[in-house]
Amino acid sequence: MEEKGLRVNARKTKSMICGNNLDLLQNSGEFPCAVCCTGVGSNSIFCKGCKKWVHKKCSGLKRLTKDSDFKCSRCQGTARPIDGRPQSEVQVGSDKLDVVASFCYLGDMLSAAGGCDLATTTRVKTAWKKFKELLPVLLSRHLSYKTRGHVYSTCVRSAMLHASETWPLTKPNLQRLQRNDRAMIRQICNVKPEDVATTRSNELLTLLGLEDLNLILKERRLRWYGHVERSSGAIKTALDMQVTGSRGKGRPRMTWKQVTERDRKDWKLSTTDPHDRNTWRSGVRSAMRAASQLPGRGSTDVDVAPVPARSNSIFCKGCKKWVHKKCSGLKRLTKDSDFKCSRCQGTARPIDGRPQSEVQVGSDKLDVVASFCYLGDMLSAAGGCDLATTTRVKTAWKKFKELLPVLLSRHLSYKTRGHVYSTCVQSAMLHASETWPLTKPNLQRLQRNDRAMIRQICNVKPEDVATTRSNELLTLLGLEDLNLILKERRLRWYGHVERSSGAIKTALDMQVTGSRGRTQNDMEAGDREGSERLETLNN
Repeated sequence: MEEKGLRVNARKTKSMICGNNLDLLQNSGEFPCAVCCTGVGSNSIFCKGCKKWVHKKCSGLKRLTKDSDFKCSRCQGTARPIDGRPQSEVQVGSDKLDVVASFCYLGDMLSAAGGCDLATTTRVKTAWKKFKELLPVLLSRHLSYKTRGHVYSTCVRSAMLHASETWPLTKPNLQRLQRNDRAMIRQICNVKPEDVATTRSNELLTLLGLEDLNLILKERRLRWYGHVERSSGAIKTALDMQVTGSRGKGRPRMTWKQVTERDRKDWKLSTTDPHDRNTWRSGVRSAMRAASQLPGRGSTDVDVAPVPARSNSIFCKGCKKWVHKKCSGLKRLTKDSDFKCSRCQGTARPIDGRPQSEVQVGSDKLDVVASFCYLGDMLSAAGGCDLATTTRVKTAWKKFKELLPVLLSRHLSYKTRGHVYSTCVQSAMLHASETWPLTKPNLQRLQRNDRAMIRQICNVKPEDVATTRSNELLTLLGLEDLNLILKERRLRWYGHVERSSGAIKTALDMQVTGSRGRTQNDMEAGDREGSERLETLNN
């Protein structure tokens, strides 16, 4: 490996040999099966030899009877070995690598026998760990059910479904996920054990504002399927790979491609082209909306108010409004009672800067808009990110007010509050911030609102704001400075753009030809300078 230019730490490197029954069986449940080691239920038989219970499917019997002389295949020596690894280590050059039966890659557990049994079991354990950490929040009576459902979906369900896009789920895998998901939901809704049989899961999901787990899994798989179909790399090659050779007896397990084909058929997407990204995403969302039992989301239209004037302003005699110093055209502000702004003089840019209200495309008329919401990010006709930052700040305050009882709860540590704030509020504020060409006023707007929320979480009184350092509050909550997070996001996206060979890379390297126009401030400054020179010459 080193001869080919690959530097590898041989001590930490592991090897995994994949194939049918090449994994390591581990006991689960109170009474593990003697053959497959998973927990048994009532449909089992007792083995006389090893004194363990055996599943009916592992016993080889067509009908279970009270056979006192029954011996399982493990006692007879015909069962697969507990440790299915063909060898414990492999020789690579001068190094010996351990052969493992499972491997954790980017949070997803890979098994040597294939499938996703181990992955689903691991993610369920992780979800229960997160659920117990957030139990005071999820059971808080100060929070509405919708808010609890939002916290559960963001912090617990996302941990359970990590990497679920690539799982070829079988019926037992899906039942395991649904069983644990519904158990957590019943606990959030305080359903008593005697009421479980009469309480419908759909009612609890609607109460918390959650989608059914099976629908979410289908949506994730189909979105990832579209990404794989559009790809030209290794994932597309692996998807189209044909395995040669003869297969064993019985029906083979369904592959991930077969599972996604079944999902396409169920949601009537067989005729939708996954190579067209916009059409495919729109089709998946429409199918999800049709299958969902929850009401649709509200409009994303945002009414953005103009920036209010501060103390550094002057009053206009004509329109009776305050004017920024930078908009007044004055070098120094004075108490000029006869001042008139450029709006009253007719030299300011129009309020509605659109050149026209509609355009003709064939036989259709399309409205011309000054702003547009795309994937949650507000695009302005004038460019820049003033409108985007203003919109995201409003969205963050909305989320902050929803989670206020959680963020101010004395039952939670400051670190937990900071984690909830970073996950649910700060992420909403910085959505799509990787593409923002932030100016100083934009950054100040984000930092101002971020620090205001943090002071409210830490219960800083107004009289103590001047003496309280923001760095101390960030350390108390375990948060990073907002400017550092923005820089990290931009640099990570920059690396993605540089490695890309598509439209984003072309747009980045595009050179705009022509001469640069003058801004309004440049023109006003030039007019003032010309007037002063003319007066000097006349004198």
